[in-house]
Amino acid sequence: MLRCLSGRVHTVLTGLWVVNTLTNQAATDCVSTQVHFKKLGEGEINRYLQRESYADKAGCYAIQDHAAPFVERLEGDYYNVMGLPVARTAQLLQQVGYPIEPPRPGD
Repeated sequence: MLRCLSGRVHTVLTGLWVVNTLTNQAATDCVSTQVHFKKLGEGEINRYLQRESYADKAGCYAIQDHAAPFVERLEGDYYNVMGLPVARTAQLLQQVGYPIEPPRPGD
């Protein structure tokens, strides 16, 4: 998988669906992020695979972990690539009636 991603651009898609079970309101979206990978050498790939941090990842890498140096740039939401587009999820929750409050100092 890393060899296929090496030197290329790929798209990470996350489908979102939230439901307010009290009102039956629902909202959906799909967040898209373009990830530009640098060209990887065999040594980089092998060192990454030895860490075994790829085994439970859908795309075989964790952008927030040891694969961060592989990414030249992103077009879109970093948190989408990491696992959940938090800002868009919060917007959808508000859309269906869940109040989202900013954290208070000390929270």
